[in-house]
Amino acid sequence: VFFHFLLASLLGCGTAEYNISMLMWNPHWECFIHNADGCKKQVEHLINTWLPGNRIDFATVVELEDVEYHLPDGWDFVKSTC
Repeated sequence: VFFHFLLASLLGCGTAEYNISMLMWNPHWECFIHNADGCKKQVEHLINTWLPGNRIDFATVVELEDVEYHLPDGWDFVKSTC
């Protein structure tokens, strides 16, 4: 899901418009723990395809439970536990 925000008023840039593309996805922990039908590899493949292929600025992938997964080049992560 992509969202576009009008930031001009927040940034004090007159009438300029800025687009920020975001992805938010929760493949759920069951995918990584039970790994039915190779779910883990499918999720990681989709992330590796979507991030560099769609001009996404920010992404949130909730419950990605694979400590060995590496993001595509140019991406970094912040891990948080509630």
